Order: sequence, then structure tokens, then C-alpha cells
Amino acid sequence: MLRQLAALLLASVASATFAGPWTPYSADEEKRAAVLPETYKAIDFLTPSVLPDAEARGACVVTFDAFPSFFQDEHWCLLQSGQRYLVKAWKSAGSSPDGKHASAEHRQAELPADIVVLVREIWLNAILEAHYPRLYIAGLDGTIFYFGAKRSDSELLGAQAWSPEADSPPLWITNAGVEVLKYALATSADVDALRRDLLATRNRLFAHYSEHGRQ
Repeated sequence: MLRQLAALLLASVASATFAGPWTPYSADEEKRAAVLPETYKAIDFLTPSVLPDAEARGACVVTFDAFPSFFQDEHWCLLQSGQRYLVKAWKSAGSSPDGKHASAEHRQAELPADIVVLVREIWLNAILEAHYPRLYIAGLDGTIFYFGAKRSDSELLGAQAWSPEADSPPLWITNAGVEVLKYALATSADVDALRRDLLATRNRLFAHYSEHGRQ
């Protein structure tokens, strides 16, 4: 019932949340205008975040983590090994979407250098556009996605999205992360299809930021 009500009210709540002149932050106003979770899912930017287990990811160039409320955690780390690039992916033990118990799973796959460049471009640009929403966030279910990437000599920069649903950058980068995960876990994967998907995501993301990006 709450989800149906939220769907009916989403458009009006979202417009009221993002429209209008700038005003200073007020905790009282934020509490009075508590925003439905579905509105938060519609924002078009990532939120800055500390990455999970960041210290253990020191060798990673790009990272992706998914923490569903009720199912297995899913992760990948893209790193350089000599002259090769590898994506290491793993799932924790837990419940699968079909309700069955699933064992932990660890796989890795080699990635061509041009795909590594695409992934890093997508992640870095989305992370550098991250900022905090002026929203009261309330919601316990769904999935939290974390995105990490290094620029030149930096530590991993991090951002997150919670169950993105709107057709905008958080959903696009989440879908890209899932595609890389599928590639790493597959026994037989199509690298050309992955390249096409990532290239389309990068082009779409850059076009969006050309119009709506922060300076």
C-alpha cells in the first residue's frame, strides 16, 4: 500500500523537493518535509560515501559493491596484474532471489585495456559529480550500491546510490556495474557486447553532464 501511495505522490513530491529558490539548510524544515524513499530513488546524482572495506581494496583501480537487504552481497574489483587487467568478482553466501541458499562464489576474468579505460571514465566522472541531496532519507529495504575509482595517484574516491529507479546517471552506472559483474562471473562472456554497452553508457553519461553537470 505504501509503495502504491508513493507512486501516486512521487511526481508532486519530487517537484516540490527540487524546485524553487535556494534556501539555507534547516533541520526543522527537513523533518517537516520528510521525503518518500521513492523520491530519493529519483535523484540524478550519486552521494559521496566511504567505501566498504576500503583499506582492503588498495590495489583496486575501480570497485563496485551491491548490498541488497535480503540477498547475497555482490562485488567486483578491477586491478592491474603486470601487463594485464583483471576483474575479480565475488558473492557472499546467502539467499538468492529465488529463495534458495546460495554458496559464496569467487571468479575472475581478464579485461582488455580499452574496457578498463571506459569503466574508469564512467566511474570517475559519476563520482566527481556526486553531492549530498537536501532530502530526509527514510527506508530500510532496497539495495545500496557503492562505486569506487582512483584518479592519477589518489586513494579510492567513493560514492553510493540507493535502489536507483529513474532513467538517469545512478541507474546507468548501476546497470554498467551489474554488466561487468555478469561478465566476470560468466563461464563464457562476450567482451564485444560488454564494450558496446559500456561505450553507450559513457556517451550517454557525458551527454547528460554536458547539460547538467556541476562546474
